[in-house]
Amino acid sequence: MLDIKDAYVMTENGWVLTHKHNFLIESLFKPEIFETKRVNKIVFWPKVEQVHEKLVLAYKGWSLNNYYHWTLEFLPKISILLDSENQSFSEFFKDARILLPANPSRWMMQSLHIIGIGEVQLFRTSSKQLRVEDLIFIQEFGNLYSLPAWGTSWLRKSFSPYMISPEISNKRIYISRRKAATRHVQNEDQVLQM
Repeated sequence: MLDIKDAYVMTENGWVLTHKHNFLIESLFKPEIFETKRVNKIVFWPKVEQVHEKLVLAYKGWSLNNYYHWTLEFLPKISILLDSENQSFSEFFKDARILLPANPSRWMMQSLHIIGIGEVQLFRTSSKQLRVEDLIFIQEFGNLYSLPAWGTSWLRKSFSPYMISPEISNKRIYISRRKAATRHVQNEDQVLQM
C-alpha cells in the first residue's frame, strides 16, 4: 500500500501519476510497455478536478465492468482497510473514502454493502482526471490467476452467509472457456468431474 501526496489519477483506468507527472508503475496494466517505449511522463491534463481529502484507489479499469475482477481483485484489496471485528474502516483509514465511478453497477454496490461499506465511505466521480491531496494506492497482490489464500478466505467468510447452502441446492453451473482464444482452464477435466 502506498500513501501518495498530491497525486494525479486517471479515473477510467486507475493510472496514477506523481506530483512530478511520473507514472506510478504499479498502477499500470502492463508496465513493461511503458518501460520499453520509454514513456514515463505525461504533461497535459485538461480539466483536473481537485480533491482535498484522502481517497483510496484499489481498482484498475477492468475491475469496474467485470464481475470476476471486481470480486477477486478489488474486494480483497478493500478488505485491508477494514477492522475485522466490526467491518468498519480501521482507525488509520477512518477519514478515507474509496474512489469509484459516478454510477457503479448495482452488484458493485451490493457487494460493498455486504462487507460494510456505505455511501459515506465512497467518493463517486464522473471526472476523467483528479488531483488528489492524499491518495492511498493499494497495489496488486498475487496475480490475475492466483489469489492469495487470505483473500479467498476473506471472500468466503464475508459472502458465505449470503449464498445458498449446498444442502438446499445441488446444482452447479460451469461456464467453459474451452473455445476461448485465451485463458483456458488448466484443469477443466477435473472441474467437470466435481
